[in-house]
Amino acid sequence: RIDFMATTNDIIPFCPINFNEFTKNPLRRIWIGPKNMTRESDLKLLLKKYNCEKVVVETSNISYR
Repeated sequence: RIDFMATTNDIIPFCPINFNEFTKNPLRRIWIGPKNMTRESDLKLLLKKYNCEKVVVETSNISYR
């Protein structure tokens, strides 16, 4: 199912995921892009909320180009 989120100047499509539906964590690693404003510590708090503390979070220094 595709859902949408409105920001100040954009509409962003996304697929909501309910982690409580999984018996095993489907994530192993999350890469944060170099221009992403999400703090690694905030993402780790979110992962902890869903019992996904073992997911490796890394920040990329490589540009999208």
